[in-house]
Amino acid sequence: YNLASREAMYRFFGKWLLNEPARYAEFTEPAFTVPPEAVLRVFPDDTPPAGLPDAKEIIEQTIADTRAKWDAVLPENETDFEAFRAQYGAVLQDVTGARVPGPNELVCERTGFQEYPDYVLESWVLGRKGAGDAIPALFYRADDPAPQDAVLIAHGAGKAALADPDGRGPGPLVSALLAEGRAVLCIDAFLIGEHHAPDAPTERRREGNFMDTFQPTEAGNRVQDVLTAMAFLRARRDLTGRITLAGLEKAGLWCLFASAIDGGAAATLADINGFALDDDDAWVKDCYIPCIRAVGDVRTAAALIAPQRLTVMNTGAPDDGRWCGARVETAALPLDAIVEAIR
Repeated sequence: YNLASREAMYRFFGKWLLNEPARYAEFTEPAFTVPPEAVLRVFPDDTPPAGLPDAKEIIEQTIADTRAKWDAVLPENETDFEAFRAQYGAVLQDVTGARVPGPNELVCERTGFQEYPDYVLESWVLGRKGAGDAIPALFYRADDPAPQDAVLIAHGAGKAALADPDGRGPGPLVSALLAEGRAVLCIDAFLIGEHHAPDAPTERRREGNFMDTFQPTEAGNRVQDVLTAMAFLRARRDLTGRITLAGLEKAGLWCLFASAIDGGAAATLADINGFALDDDDAWVKDCYIPCIRAVGDVRTAAALIAPQRLTVMNTGAPDDGRWCGARVETAALPLDAIVEAIR
């Protein structure tokens, strides 16, 4: 703060915090002398005392302390799950910047409608009031007037990866779910698919020096898009309200965190896609969310999803205790097993 700003704050605090408006109305900062730099510095000669940990040791100890903290509080039974969610249910929402929108916050526009022999297809753009987001989506509904259960599928390459390769209809996974009488919503998450032309940037526009302090990252926005799409499905009157969630390839982590924040998915399938969960550099490169590891990352997400059904596949390693009793598959599941996992 410069002098004028400091004095304005003194007067504000004096009036509103100390309740002495008359005394602080014209308050000015007393004169003072800045002490010599050698007095202010902790180590004036740049020589720390012997035995003081260096930066590497401090980082390692901080990581160990954080892991120990979460290991101590992760739930072990159904009663613990409820207490854990009550205590820590907001942590992933806080670090991702994502939250579950209410039905009155949604701004959704249907942009197309087509009827086929066994299903109807609706094109939508989903968003929230005042948020400026726009999520391209395809909604498939089996040709049955009765309310249907719904499946939300997010793919790292967007909804085009869930279409038939010849471009004439839904792909094998969507078709299999439709055959079971499920409604299926496929989305293009933030900066994927229809969000941009083929030659356009696929990264968010950067403004200012501290953008991550005020705005969600790409991964945070994608988690939000999954939550918005789930809210859209819940708001539809032609569905039962039962929603299962599937995240494939890079979308597996977005859906894992979204399911943990939402807390209401009947079942969740998260493709870990061989992601190196213990590699900080991998998080920065492929799923950058500041503080995500400090709040327990996937361990916390799995605990917040429990006791609802969670399947994680393509982990590349057997269950190491981080998944809170979820079904863990080291490789990608075949189509029929994926359908079973989200049935």
